[in-house]
Amino acid sequence: MQISHTYTVEAEPAAVLDALLSTELNTARMEKFSISDYEFNTDGTQATLDITVAADRLPKTVGKLLRSGAQATLTMRREDDVVHLEVSTKVPVKVELTLRVAPQVDGTTSAVQATGEVSVNMPLIGSKIEDAVSQRAARALESDAALIAKVAASK
Repeated sequence: MQISHTYTVEAEPAAVLDALLSTELNTARMEKFSISDYEFNTDGTQATLDITVAADRLPKTVGKLLRSGAQATLTMRREDDVVHLEVSTKVPVKVELTLRVAPQVDGTTSAVQATGEVSVNMPLIGSKIEDAVSQRAARALESDAALIAKVAASK
């Protein structure tokens, strides 16, 4: 399922791009979702986030299927004004997202255009999970914008 959403971040593009691959932002994301089992590494242009989520922290339908929880690796790669994200898991799920950051007319805020794909290759429930992700994607990205702005302002 395709995802496309544009949102505004209250920070200049360079600060947004720096924040996206920062330890501070990814730590804030993990705290927001009460995930304590993670490891984040970055060199400024590439980053990896390895997470383990307990089954009781997953949506009920998914938690029933993944009784021992879920492990995922989020790989982020920055190229100019774009950050590419890819999620790898041991389950038949494919997540790819591209974030293109551009200045707004006022010069102090940024427009972030998120485009990507979520694919869940599981009989019977795959499309339901894709629909749920699609419906929540815009809200999640908008919520993330506040964290990005906060981290960008602190640098």
